[in-house]
Amino acid sequence: MSVLCQLLYFYLCANLPDPQDKDTLKDLRSSVYYYENVADAKGDHHRADIMQTTAAKLKSVLAQIENEIKGSVYTVYLVLD
Repeated sequence: MSVLCQLLYFYLCANLPDPQDKDTLKDLRSSVYYYENVADAKGDHHRADIMQTTAAKLKSVLAQIENEIKGSVYTVYLVLD
């Protein structure tokens, strides 16, 4: 992959805002926080399980995106070094 392609990839991964200028990673972190700390299962064990599963899936997606961004930064650094 050319250096230009890698730099473009890094830029796209590091700047994930949507068209409304929202910070997608911040929104994802807020969603995780909501499911872990705010959402109320109201005594329903099934609902509590769904909330825990949803939080775990969101955390997994967030970790994958953050790892991809870190990998992109590292790749670009190696190419430019």
